[in-house]
Amino acid sequence: MQAKNGLKAKSASHSFRHIWLLESSNGRCEVEDFLLGLTNEDLTKFIAVFKKVDADPNFRHPERFQVLENPVFEFKIFKYRIICFKTGNNYVCVKGVKKRKDGHLRTTDDAIKATKRLAQQFAEEGVYREFQ
Repeated sequence: MQAKNGLKAKSASHSFRHIWLLESSNGRCEVEDFLLGLTNEDLTKFIAVFKKVDADPNFRHPERFQVLENPVFEFKIFKYRIICFKTGNNYVCVKGVKKRKDGHLRTTDDAIKATKRLAQQFAEEGVYREFQ
């Protein structure tokens, strides 16, 4: 099934039911590229948080997973963040970012607004694609 706006969410893994990765109309998945670029140690930390959220979609932890501004959420590990939006009990990961060298990272209002727009577009026309 093709989404009119080109937005698709692909399953993060065959073992996750509620964690999805946003895929653009050209098939590129920015979050997947981000995750694959992490060290095994950092990737393992994100997977641990994904597992907790997948097991309990209402899980919140100020140092690991928090709401920024509904429906925008943030997965967090020490120096990295993954921005996502919630749709039903699912979380669609949109973008990964690394803290600057000065240690500061705050998800900007522009990033939150852009993620809200993606959430709205996905709610209207987006489709889920199971893990292959």
